Amino acid sequence: DFCPNTLATLKLVQEKLGEDAAQLQVLFFSVDPQRDQPEQLAQYTRYFHPKFVGITGETEQVDHFAQALGLAYSIVPAEDGAPANQYTVDHSAALVMLDPQGRIAAYFSAPHRVDPLTADLRSMMGLSS
Repeated sequence: DFCPNTLATLKLVQEKLGEDAAQLQVLFFSVDPQRDQPEQLAQYTRYFHPKFVGITGETEQVDHFAQALGLAYSIVPAEDGAPANQYTVDHSAALVMLDPQGRIAAYFSAPHRVDPLTADLRSMMGLSS
């Protein structure tokens, strides 16, 4: 439930930023490379906004990137008797802002609301309201 709501919020943030949105790149980081293939991620993110990009990697890469961002996630095995692919994924609800050099610039914890998030991004990007 978290992912589509957050992407919908980020779409509205992009719209509120107007032309300034060109300075922002939204990356949707999937921690479930077993089910989220690059083609699926591309289609999923484009549904919300044509410039959104979905990324994932091999399990070891995902683990390393999540750890570098300070994000937690856990694969919860399927219940006994359920198909193995019926596992769930528990993950952080934070948004992470990286600067152009790839350094962590900010964390935005849930709930994510359009107006405060837009104002924060404008401020951090040095834009006027």
